[in-house]
Parts: sequence; C-alpha cells; structure tokens
Amino acid sequence: MEYDIPILMSDVKTASDIYKNWQMTTSDPFGCDTDIRSYFGPTARWLLSACLDGLHLLRSDNIAILTTTNATYVPTCLTIASFNFCGVSRVVTQHTRVAIIVHEHGFSYPSLREVCEALRLQGITIIEDCAHVFGLPIDDNCVVGSFGDYALFSLSKIFPCASGGLIRSRRSLKLPDMTNAEAEITRHAKEVFVQWLPYYKELNNRRMSRHNIIASLLGQQNIEIHSNYYISWMTYFKTDAAIDLKTPLSKSIEFGATLRDDLILIPTNPLVEESRFMELAGMLRKEMHDYDR
Repeated sequence: MEYDIPILMSDVKTASDIYKNWQMTTSDPFGCDTDIRSYFGPTARWLLSACLDGLHLLRSDNIAILTTTNATYVPTCLTIASFNFCGVSRVVTQHTRVAIIVHEHGFSYPSLREVCEALRLQGITIIEDCAHVFGLPIDDNCVVGSFGDYALFSLSKIFPCASGGLIRSRRSLKLPDMTNAEAEITRHAKEVFVQWLPYYKELNNRRMSRHNIIASLLGQQNIEIHSNYYISWMTYFKTDAAIDLKTPLSKSIEFGATLRDDLILIPTNPLVEESRFMELAGMLRKEMHDYDR
C-alpha cells in the first residue's frame, strides 16, 4: 500500500534524487570517537542477534529494555531477538547483563550520560537502540549512539532503503555468515548509506520543520515532548477528540501504532512536502474544533 505520508522514506517515489539541491555536510554524525568499528547487516534485528550471541549470555541472565517514554509496550523486534538468549525485563535487576536503551521515536533517553555511567559501574553491557535517530548531539559534542558499548541503527528508518542495519561497536564483533540474499541486501543498504550520509543534517532539519508545522497548527500544548534532545521521528499529538482517521485526507497517512486512545503518532517523513503536513494538521485541527462544539 502506498501512502502520501508514509513512515519509511523508501515509500516516497522521488527519494532517489530528491536531495540534489540540498546542502551537504562533512560533519561526523558519530562524534569524534574513532576507536569504534562499524558493521553492516541485512537488518538491525539480525545485527542485534549477532551482538547478543557474542556476549555469551546464560538463560538465567536478563536483558533490561529501557525506553524514553517508559510506556507499557516495547518494539517486538527487540523482544523477539532478546528472548532467544535470556530473560527480558523493563527494569534493571541483579541478573541484568545487558541494557538496551531505546531512544524512542527520536527522543533521546533522559540523563543518558549519567544512566550509562551507572550501568557501566554495575558491569552491564549497554546497547543504544538508535533506530529512529541519527547524528543527534547531546552535550560536549557527544551524540546519541556514542554513550553505550554498542549503537544499533535501522537504516531503513533513517535513509530511503528498504532494509539494512548498522551497528557501531567498541568491541570486536563476529558476524555470522550471510546468505546470498542477505549479502545483497546489506550491499545495497551500505550503498544508500554512503549516498545519503552527507545529507543527514538536512534530513534531520526537515524532520524538525515538519514537526514544528504540526506543533504550531495544533498547539504546542497538544504535543508531547519526551526529552530535551530530540529529532522527532514521530510527533506525539495528544487529543481527547474522537479523531476520524478514515477521512479522505488522513486515510493516506501511515500513522504510528500506539496503545493509547488519546494519542496520534504522526510520521515526520522528511521527503514529503511540507504542504502535506499543513493539510493534515488543518484537518486534525478541524476535527478538534468540531469535537469541542
């Protein structure tokens, strides 16, 4: 199914050459730490499994999944991969060997530096899940993904490729053999990564401009912000109105999934024209107005 505002950038038809008039950047999205190795794979989940396998976890061990919003649900891609190795919890316990810190929908985990330092003192391996955020500076020029032992990126959520993952590691990582199909997916993802990397700042700026359009038209008081540092991959629009998401305009929007009835997650796809977000916000504002009358 095609969407006018899809979640993934690969679903935008003009993605192959839309960046031609954009400004390039030579800044490093990973910060200045050079003692880190990069590994590409067919998916981020595949790389996560390889990472966990190399940690030689016991069934009695535990992986703590910590998310920015601390909501009652977590991505199944994390739990599926983790359950293959040991137990999973939402809190750190005496059995925790690994903490996966999820920068949920582009909002960095609160007090990231302090939390990572505390976890490291406990001997816990830290994996930053950066599926929705790339090149976000936090403090002292440090960026999201530079605080843990590993940083996991889902390239299909950051750049316009159908699949592909990247893991950055402070430790040597042995990857399993790939099938021919997995190797071809990885090769293509790496090509897209190299092609679009000089435009990552432009992509981030465009995401934020779309987020700001939604916030300005729907009211900042109706937008949930979950961190001081963020590049909104989804805009959290909170409303008590019974919004009809099957209207002619909004039925073409691929909203994010949520278990909350009072929340709409709006994708900030940077390759979609700003006018579409103005239209969408206008429609949602009308729905709110009609509900309040």
